[in-house]
Amino acid sequence: MYKLIAFDIDGTLVNSKKEVTQATKEALHKLHDAGIHVVISSGRPYKGVLLNADLVGREIVPFVSCFNGGLVKEVATDRTVFSHALTNGELQSWVELAKAHDLDVHAHDDQYVIVQDAPKDQYVDVESKLNEMPIRTVDFFDGEVTAPKVMITAEPGKLDTFIATLDPELFEKYSIMKSEPFFLEIMPKGVDKGEALAKLAESLGIDQSETMAFGDQANDLSMIKWAGCGVAMGNAIDELKDNAQYVTASNDDEGIAKALEKLVFATE
Repeated sequence: MYKLIAFDIDGTLVNSKKEVTQATKEALHKLHDAGIHVVISSGRPYKGVLLNADLVGREIVPFVSCFNGGLVKEVATDRTVFSHALTNGELQSWVELAKAHDLDVHAHDDQYVIVQDAPKDQYVDVESKLNEMPIRTVDFFDGEVTAPKVMITAEPGKLDTFIATLDPELFEKYSIMKSEPFFLEIMPKGVDKGEALAKLAESLGIDQSETMAFGDQANDLSMIKWAGCGVAMGNAIDELKDNAQYVTASNDDEGIAKALEKLVFATE
């Protein structure tokens, strides 16, 4: 019997129109009515995750995992369950590295997408609009700014070229992963969606075997691999499908509802 099920947002919980379908809403409400914790797990900031919890029905989402596991919050009370952050020095080093390669870089505070310089490409604006967080210019070199993660954005080919130039030691020091072809996300080492899911389950007294997770991108891989049952969407990257226990239909073909019907409701 599953007791906690985590859902990524983009490419998973929402379809390509950024909508939560009626079938998905009904399936998640059915989970809630059965006493199963519905958790939204995303790379997005807290404000952006709450926007999607509202699409489902905030009252049925007790916990959200934000910033790829960098922040877990209890929704009803706004209580921080646990959090991790990059230091100002770490942020500075990534800003300098991105600028050296002529790439955009940003982070987040509670209300804003924060940048050192005006963005060159459209992808910071994409992040701003997705999360309904205005862009604000700050000085990352003032010694005060910290953040759960930093994001480097660029056209996919340009971003892949940049990733190939990174010193292998950086992958030992940080959690580095793509959440979209144009988004590279950097968190403190050990921070990822799987670690957050494990810690949340432990805090609730839920065994690993009683958890399930849905996702589609590289930043979902850790929770797909850790969960008792990892479910890859039909539109997921191949690596995720290869590591999942089950591959469902795509986010545009009711993948969540179909998987829950087969894996959860049919076994009740």
